[in-house]
Amino acid sequence: MKITLGRHSGFCFGVKRAYDLACVNSKNCTNLFILGKLVHNDDVCRDLKKKGVREIKSVNDIEEGTLIFTAHGIGPKTYGQAGSRGIKIIDTTCPKVMKAQRLAKNHAEKGWEVILFGDKKHKEVKGIKEWANGKAKIVESLAEVKKFKPDKKKKYCLISQTTQNVA
Repeated sequence: MKITLGRHSGFCFGVKRAYDLACVNSKNCTNLFILGKLVHNDDVCRDLKKKGVREIKSVNDIEEGTLIFTAHGIGPKTYGQAGSRGIKIIDTTCPKVMKAQRLAKNHAEKGWEVILFGDKKHKEVKGIKEWANGKAKIVESLAEVKKFKPDKKKKYCLISQTTQNVA
């Protein structure tokens, strides 16, 4: 039997980077935690667990150690919580997600209306919204976008969840 591996199979750039950063820092580490799942892949999560990385749901779930932020990114509040508690951080946020976070923050600070196209329940979208001071309007479908009536007196910044279909 011949098996051909697709040229574009495997992790995207951001997830590969996150995995590499987590694995480099997780060898024989007993005090390493990850905020949620690093990737949506049970084999990878089991591998990290075997190496001693413990998955947690909140910064409050650890007293001390090193905390990995996933490729999906998080909001500034979580950074502050970890920093104020003296917890070390390994930030594996995808550079493309970081760019979206910076755009949301910068435009919100300038008074622009930030519109975020994505899944309201997705970790990445929640984080980007938090970077926009919680003021971003989230739209989840083309139908919602078509209903939008822009105010000609306002400036708008449209940001998409990085995993949205381009079409």
